[in-house]
Amino acid sequence: MQTKMIESSSQERAQVISNSSCQDLVVFNYANLDGLAVDFRTFKFFDTDIKIKQAWSEGGKGGSDIGFGCSVYNCSFVLAQYIEDNPSIVADLSCIELGCGPGLTSIVAALANPKNIVATDGDSISVELTNENMKQQLSLKKRIKTKANAKVLLWGNDKHLSSFIDKYDTILVADVVAVPYEQAYHDLLYTLKYLLKPLGKIYLCYQQRHTSENTFFNLFYQQFHVVEIDQNELHPDFRNTNTQVQVRPIKLYIATNNHNSNSTNGRDAVENVKN
Repeated sequence: MQTKMIESSSQERAQVISNSSCQDLVVFNYANLDGLAVDFRTFKFFDTDIKIKQAWSEGGKGGSDIGFGCSVYNCSFVLAQYIEDNPSIVADLSCIELGCGPGLTSIVAALANPKNIVATDGDSISVELTNENMKQQLSLKKRIKTKANAKVLLWGNDKHLSSFIDKYDTILVADVVAVPYEQAYHDLLYTLKYLLKPLGKIYLCYQQRHTSENTFFNLFYQQFHVVEIDQNELHPDFRNTNTQVQVRPIKLYIATNNHNSNSTNGRDAVENVKN
């Protein structure tokens, strides 16, 4: 039996399994792929093979101390694909990722030649994993040119935030609006507002799992001007029109500072909404 991967013009892949007596075609779909528990996953962006080391473990929080951040989730892949299709959202801009996990999105962003890219996570295990993946997947020249690195950032932690002297043009956020982090939604909003330049943009990729996540989006829409990206601009495997998708479709939002708001800066703005 021989197995090989082929890529179609529609960006979908097919796995052809053949032997002397038969040949079956099995359509490959990223949305139906469960790759969280494997040691490595390989992706192709900007004509570059990116091999991401993962550190999933059963039970607890998937290998991390804080929450399920040691594997590549679908939102990270979709956001990375969007960056490849629209490199101008990071090219020559200062960029930061919140909740980087093992670092796929930030590594792809580095390939689009940002001014700098900082991958952050509240979990030290995920940060170590991202730094390792960056070292392995980005050349020394690329890491120096883009100042690519990963560091620990707990949302809402003023000591951590004070270490970020500069604000950012682009903030990347993938799959962090999720029920395990429900108690940190206000801190996430505060962190977004703290780090974003006045004319900066947030790219937030999201896959709904629980109705409690609506709490975040109610606040998000009050504190920022938010636009949902058309589904046709996302990877075809994750559009809500794809009949082969067996999971909830993914959404991507672009948010900018709400300059019409009476309170647009810092913790006070978030607390005003909260109260």
